[in-house]
Amino acid sequence: MGLLTALIFLFYQDKLKDYLTIGVVINMVIATATVIAVIIHLSSVVISRRDRVWDANKHVLMDFREALSEVIEANDYYSKIELARIFNEEPPDEENKPKEEVYYVYSKKHKFIKDVYGSILDANLIKAMDVSYKENNKINGRVHQEDLNILEAYSKSSDLYGYLKRELDIYIAKKSGIKVRVGALTSLKSKLYKYL
Repeated sequence: MGLLTALIFLFYQDKLKDYLTIGVVINMVIATATVIAVIIHLSSVVISRRDRVWDANKHVLMDFREALSEVIEANDYYSKIELARIFNEEPPDEENKPKEEVYYVYSKKHKFIKDVYGSILDANLIKAMDVSYKENNKINGRVHQEDLNILEAYSKSSDLYGYLKRELDIYIAKKSGIKVRVGALTSLKSKLYKYL
């Protein structure tokens, strides 16, 4: 920057000699350097603040993400059992069976995140949590009333949990500073449009 200013000064010295002195050029270089230093400082303050927020919240968010992933895996496992029952096939291995309390653990973590961290969560994430919770309750009610078959219920429930997981991943990526691709989210949102 200083070199460029010096070159301009040398080339246009005759035309600018009344207005542009070496003192003015030095002041311009100092002012430019000061502006750049302020921009760098403010940028580091913003990044530092984001990092502190992420460090304070990452364990809770990652625990919730893990519980959500386990619920998605449990839905997948139980839908495979239902398919095997319908088509008289061999059910999946018992060793892949999810823990009994997987839905209960998820429910507790969902409530905790919503109650305690709700004020700092992204609006899209809160909406996804609400939609997932309400629609899964409706699905459970319809299954108990025998208005919806179990296989279809697992499929719809997995779509809802998948939507929530994508919104959670986007939120985690924003808060942690990681860049992610979100192209698949658009097609999933269009699939779930009736719930939103």
